[in-house]
Amino acid sequence: MAVTDQQIRLFIAIDPPEEARQVLAETINELEKSIPNGVRWVQPHRIHLTVKFLGNVSNSALDDILAAIEQASNDFQDGNFNLNLFGLGVFPNRSRPRVLWAGVQGDLESLEKLHHMVDSAVSRLGFSLDQGPYRAHLTLGRPRNGVPQQRLSLIGDTISNWPYLRPVIWPVDSVQLIQSVSEPGRVEYTTLGSAPL
Repeated sequence: MAVTDQQIRLFIAIDPPEEARQVLAETINELEKSIPNGVRWVQPHRIHLTVKFLGNVSNSALDDILAAIEQASNDFQDGNFNLNLFGLGVFPNRSRPRVLWAGVQGDLESLEKLHHMVDSAVSRLGFSLDQGPYRAHLTLGRPRNGVPQQRLSLIGDTISNWPYLRPVIWPVDSVQLIQSVSEPGRVEYTTLGSAPL
């Protein structure tokens, strides 16, 4: 019996270490006290730094995608590099926030180069090159649908004016290919492969 060619939702990402996830979990807990409702928060074990979003992809392309990621990692000459949690913010702006995020500092030049190499590698498989600047961030949550404008502004102001995010420095030593599966009320992530830098 032939295996059907299924569509799966994929992205390429960097996993932060447990210490960074713990800091982000503590930050989300504090934010929930200041913003008691109106936000769908990301569970800390699902927080990641997206390098390249691929979207819905035929599962028959998995091997080619993994090979492209490995090639990009092999060609990446910088080796391991450090990132650091830094600050909170929102996209696109504080009056109409759609994404609430934690930022990163550190060797952003190497991160940008890694993004470019991965983007170029998978573009050879037919994926579109990213347009515009790469905006590295760790998504913490999104406002729920139907939140009134006044509350959206409060959410945006609270995040944008947040006083402190404890810095955690970590070495980036690999990138992961991750599958996203939407289930009622939640999203599950499964790592399908990893390429060391």
